[in-house]
Amino acid sequence: MPDEITESSEEEGTDAILCTRK
Repeated sequence: MPDEITESSEEEGTDAILCTRK
């Protein structure tokens, strides 16, 4: 879901962790 990452570009750290955890 690249859309979520792009929207949360400010929280890249948290997004990256969530994406990797999923």
